[in-house]
Amino acid sequence: MFATILYPDYLTVPQLLTLIDLSQLVREHVVEGFPYVINQLYEASDKAPRSALLGGLSELCLSPPFAADYQQISRKHAELASRLHPLARLEVLALGAKEPPPWLIRLLMVVERAEHHHGSGDENPSLHNLVRAHRQLNRSLFWADVGFSRQHSKQVNPPTHWAQVHFYGGTQLWAFGPADLGWLKNDMRCRESDDERRITLSAILAILHEQGRLKSEADNLRNEIGEQPVLLATLDQYLPPPPERDMDTDHEREMARLRRERAARTEQDKASWVEFANFIRAEPGRLRDPAQVRTWKAGAFRLKHLTLWLQKRTDNQDDEAPRDWRLLEEGFGPEVAAAYRDGMKLIWRLMPPKRTIRQPGNGVTFSWTQILSYGGIGLEAAEDPEWAEKLTEDEARLAVKHACFLGRRYPDWMDGLIVAHPQAVVPVIRKEIAAEWSSDNEFYSEFLSRYSHPLVGIPIPIHSILVEILLARESACVAKLERGVRIVRNLSLDGAQRVRLTRVARKRLADHTAAGRDDYVMTYLGLLMVLDPDQAIEHLAPWIDGADKNAGKRTQEALGNLFDRHDPLISGGLEAASVPALQKLVRLAYSHVRPEHDIVHQGAYSPGVRDKAERARDTVLTVLLHRPGADAFRAMRALADNPIFELRARRFRELAREKAEQDSELPAWTEREVVDFEKQWIAPVKTGADLLRVLMGVLDNINHDLIHGDVTSRPLLQRAKDEDEVQNWIVEQINHRSRGRLHAHREAQVALGDKPDVIVASTAAPCEVAVEVKHGGMGWTARQLEDALRSQLAVDYLKPAHRRYGAFVITHHGARTWRRPVTGQPMD
Repeated sequence: MFATILYPDYLTVPQLLTLIDLSQLVREHVVEGFPYVINQLYEASDKAPRSALLGGLSELCLSPPFAADYQQISRKHAELASRLHPLARLEVLALGAKEPPPWLIRLLMVVERAEHHHGSGDENPSLHNLVRAHRQLNRSLFWADVGFSRQHSKQVNPPTHWAQVHFYGGTQLWAFGPADLGWLKNDMRCRESDDERRITLSAILAILHEQGRLKSEADNLRNEIGEQPVLLATLDQYLPPPPERDMDTDHEREMARLRRERAARTEQDKASWVEFANFIRAEPGRLRDPAQVRTWKAGAFRLKHLTLWLQKRTDNQDDEAPRDWRLLEEGFGPEVAAAYRDGMKLIWRLMPPKRTIRQPGNGVTFSWTQILSYGGIGLEAAEDPEWAEKLTEDEARLAVKHACFLGRRYPDWMDGLIVAHPQAVVPVIRKEIAAEWSSDNEFYSEFLSRYSHPLVGIPIPIHSILVEILLARESACVAKLERGVRIVRNLSLDGAQRVRLTRVARKRLADHTAAGRDDYVMTYLGLLMVLDPDQAIEHLAPWIDGADKNAGKRTQEALGNLFDRHDPLISGGLEAASVPALQKLVRLAYSHVRPEHDIVHQGAYSPGVRDKAERARDTVLTVLLHRPGADAFRAMRALADNPIFELRARRFRELAREKAEQDSELPAWTEREVVDFEKQWIAPVKTGADLLRVLMGVLDNINHDLIHGDVTSRPLLQRAKDEDEVQNWIVEQINHRSRGRLHAHREAQVALGDKPDVIVASTAAPCEVAVEVKHGGMGWTARQLEDALRSQLAVDYLKPAHRRYGAFVITHHGARTWRRPVTGQPMD
């Protein structure tokens, strides 16, 4: 903002460009920095320095390091480049038929390479059409892009075709047409480099091919080329059809053989399915015969065939498809479908459970008897809501073994089975959870993963089992320890269990801290944060300080692991922390994860350790801000006075004030206000935000009546000679619609002599809204109106503590539009 004031009277163009180059990287979606005032600086330039300013800006935007190898625009000034499109169009319009200067070519190169264009709007004519219509500009820009691509390309071979000169995410402004054949042929003869001559030849060939003239013009083109073997060879590549190579012939022959084999196999499969369908329709009882279902060879394999048919038909997994057994009626008839259902209900009772074989590298081997048994249990459970209660103890034990031994995923019928038959089911689950906990295979954790999910309820009989396993021994896998923390988060612990877990967590935390195992330390800090967050925060600070030079890195890893809002190890744990503990944690986070060192990203990115730590720091502060009460308010004020927060002291005081406002109770209603609410359904206005909301509703009502009312004072308002008459009319209209909730009056004196046009005050609380009124027919420019909004209303008129809201009103008195300051386009 200093630069916009000092330029051009006290800042030269080179000095301004130096300031822009030294400025910090502009963050995306944040309205700050030189890109957002570049139009203002452009307008302030006299005609002569504009070329120097735009030329200098172009050099900044085209200077490495680039945003990426494929996006050759300055990484630091990418946002600035996206703002130059309207200025480039104005300069091209002003160029007329004159020769384009070099700085304008460089400016257009920047526009081509910018990924986004701000302020381009609906142009007529567009910048592309303007460049295309100016033949010399089109030609010069094309060759400038060729030279820039050759200079900065990371490819081994330079471009030899015009299509190889492109911009990732950008906009190509030049183009070729029949009218360009003259200069293209001249450049093909005169260019010194073979590569450049090949580029022009490729453009000529593209134009001729598009017009269907390539074959007829081939001889003339050979005469134009003359004795240039490189170009002649390039031309020959375009004209004759490519020769058929032996490799292509062999490939086609092999593909034809494969197609024949595939067709033969398809016919064989169809015949096999027809034969199977005829057989099973004739004797559907085989599917439910215990003697044939008991073993695979005797007949269980037929259930597999029908299951595969259902899997293809429903596009479900093989163990879920049996639930849609009724669809078998489409292909095999109702008798086969019913027999399949009965056979699936029978097979899991007849087949002994088999455990999945786990290979090294997390490979697994299932058997079809396992899959069919598991699918049969799911089918039976889906058919009958009271299925679990009707099972015997032995059947319940058998069903849970099938599920545990298969180890695919937690079945939806398991919780009901646990509740109905705890004596038979819980011992099996206890062994399975213990095996998962003791295994060093991170992926073998179906039960642990299920019970660690925050949205899943854990059956009551399983609570004590999980606590016993967590207390008994430590898992050798850190990932499973983290699942254990999340499980504890979901448990309903009694006092004794919480004390025992806390004691074990502290003991193991001390052991791992002494051994220097940071990953284990962070996990047990997470467990302690769930059980007793105040103790966890007490242990966190000395552990971080003990890292000496690596304290910052350790803090980032710990905060990101514990409190990252996208995947927190601790979800809701901080809600139980005391205010002093939260204050200490905020101070610790801001000490080692300084906001002024935050990473600024442009575009898509993968968050790293620092990004997660920044989000976690904000999460900790948010928890403190949302904690009601005077203690949290005093903690925010104390943090603001701490030297660590010197750069953000004012912001922290503002947050503390906002917190006090949120925590404070609204003024009580009087008896009269209660009666008015009962009679008129109108609530009293007790806060500034409510007053602004009511006022905006009143203004909308006034506007609606002016436009759509049968009887309206619109002609009277249009004849208002000055703003004084308009302001008086608006005050009258607001008071007319107030219904006792508010009162509008004119020009109360405030600090430094600044006077709002209209003050609207609540009749039920000490709060006001300032209203700035502008007569739309008095010749105000768009920039003057914007300055009035920013300076008068938002700054001068909102200084009193009881006036924090304002409204900006522009009245329309006739056919009037405004012009945008930079582009000159109209706006209503």
